[in-house]
Amino acid sequence: MKKILQCSGLAFFVMASSSFAFDKTENALDTLVVTASKSPEEIFKTPAYINVLTQDDIQQSGVRSVNEAIVKLGGLIGRPSLFGGNELTLDVMGFGETAASNMVFIIDGVTYKEGDQSEVRIGNIQLDEVERIEIQKGGSSVLYGEGAVSGVVNIVTRASGWNPKNQTSGSVQTGFGSYGAEELKFSASKTGQGTNLTVSGSHLNSTGFRENSANYSDNVLLGIQHATESTRVGLSLSKETQYAKTPGSLSEDQYATDRNQANSSNKSVKTFNDLQKTSYGVFIEKDFDSLLLRVDVKQRDKDYFFLDQKGGGASSASISTLNNNYGINLSHNQKYGFGGADYIVGLDTNDWIQNRVTQAFGNYRNVSSAQALFAKGRLSLDSINTTFGLGARQEQVDRSSVGYKTPEYYEARDKLKAWEISALHELNLQNSVWAKVSSNFRMPNIDEISGAYSDYAYTVMNLKPQTSIDQELGWHGKFDKTRSRLRLFKNKYTNEIAFDRAAYLDPGDPSVPYDPYWVGSNINFDRTQRQGLDWSLNHAFSPELIVGTSATYQQSEFTSGNFKGKKIPLSPETILSANANWRFEAKQTIGLSFQYIGQQHIGSDFANQYTMPAYYTADIRYGYKQGPWAVDFFVRNLLDKDYYSFATNTYEGLTRSTAIYPDMKRSYFVNLKYLMK
Repeated sequence: MKKILQCSGLAFFVMASSSFAFDKTENALDTLVVTASKSPEEIFKTPAYINVLTQDDIQQSGVRSVNEAIVKLGGLIGRPSLFGGNELTLDVMGFGETAASNMVFIIDGVTYKEGDQSEVRIGNIQLDEVERIEIQKGGSSVLYGEGAVSGVVNIVTRASGWNPKNQTSGSVQTGFGSYGAEELKFSASKTGQGTNLTVSGSHLNSTGFRENSANYSDNVLLGIQHATESTRVGLSLSKETQYAKTPGSLSEDQYATDRNQANSSNKSVKTFNDLQKTSYGVFIEKDFDSLLLRVDVKQRDKDYFFLDQKGGGASSASISTLNNNYGINLSHNQKYGFGGADYIVGLDTNDWIQNRVTQAFGNYRNVSSAQALFAKGRLSLDSINTTFGLGARQEQVDRSSVGYKTPEYYEARDKLKAWEISALHELNLQNSVWAKVSSNFRMPNIDEISGAYSDYAYTVMNLKPQTSIDQELGWHGKFDKTRSRLRLFKNKYTNEIAFDRAAYLDPGDPSVPYDPYWVGSNINFDRTQRQGLDWSLNHAFSPELIVGTSATYQQSEFTSGNFKGKKIPLSPETILSANANWRFEAKQTIGLSFQYIGQQHIGSDFANQYTMPAYYTADIRYGYKQGPWAVDFFVRNLLDKDYYSFATNTYEGLTRSTAIYPDMKRSYFVNLKYLMK
């Protein structure tokens, strides 16, 4: 912890040297927060580490997708999705190959979770439609339940946000760039007489920078809201199509020879993924004086077909998933002579049903069901400028997988509890400090509970739920031109769930049919720990020049068992991000962003024998605006760095090798937009 304390001292010194007179005009970053409490509150009064990205932040920065905004501006790890296309796999706290199962997305008030190992794909959300993105680091299982272990990303779009002004606006844009990249987007919004209507659509396609990596996607979104003095009702509908060829991994020799080639088996089989998704949603908010009732209903229908390769031959699967989310909560906020009190109580249900028809693994019907009750409250004492918080959740999770071609059955079920205790003290108008202790959890997903050592000798692992005790100390600072936050954390995990590619049944056992092309098993780790600090700072040198920085230093290690003292794979110690936006001559803007990811061990390398080099990237955007027209020129990976952000152990029989998934080198993109008002 010595390095951590030194870094935290440096962060406090930087803020102390940049203290300005307090400006009582609140910044939007301090007021528009919902991830921590499911209701608006100031970050300054919230016992959580949260970064908020507003629409202005996103537009000025030069990022081109929601994924990029979260990574480049929010300081998270982003790795190209193994499912291909315009997607990144986001990692909040270095969970590597299980990152998607250890975080939760909230999109327009609805919790998005997958019952299997697939990720929530957000690449098709249009940036113009995003009102803000809120990134909370740290466990949040009390409010968001199973899977909210490392953090929560809350995306608020115009479909659920509210603009009371009577106005009509819209945009049409088109662009092209490297590797055959082409985009066409439109959006429109009309508000009047208490009704808001939004519609947007996009088409993106690219030949890809690697062989067999061409992709395209289409998306359309329709949202409508109506509001009175005490009631707001909203409906939304979205339709998505995503198609992506998958180039697969490269060996170290292949990567050195030609990083843009495809895995030979993927190339010969012509592997690809084809996804069709439809979502329907409705929400109702009703204000009963000091009580606010919120009801959310969301249905997602996803059809997914992929052609993959196994042992050099073709292997296909057709997967159909229906996901229903229901949520109802009641919140109350009341002022008293001593201060104030607020609370929220609610009920969440998540039903997830999936049918798989696979060529290599048989046919299955997978079911995941969760029902939860939660409550969270806070008590504010004005006499000591302190707020105390307490929350609890109980969730019943049932998951099962039934083979209806080859009779197999797996299940995992448990009744789990989460809790948190917090205190926040306002030192003065510029500084507040907070402390929080919480217990968080996740269950093994469908693919993890059906883990097998070989294709022919399935062994149910009876995985235990993953739990953690998280301890956090934090500080918020708000000054005339500066906003800053700091978090010190120490999280202890029991039964962390991961995949061990080196696990195998004894091939010498004649009773076990041994498959030389597939070894490995999902496992519970021995005890693990992540500790470190997060720090962010945003400073406005002037209205025309704004800079932001964020830093994470984290030690992730095994604290018991055979690997005690070893580092957890795919969990870098250091993450640094910086961005600057400079608007000059009223019409022109330059946006710069930089990110550094420290050295880390490759996936499944629990013995710490193989490292992945540190890397850094820089991006730049130049924008010019004349009347309703705007043109932007983007350069990604400006310095043309040769790097990869994901690599893992892989085995053929008992022979180990490193599987590398390259990232794109320098690329260009030009975008032309017409704004209608």
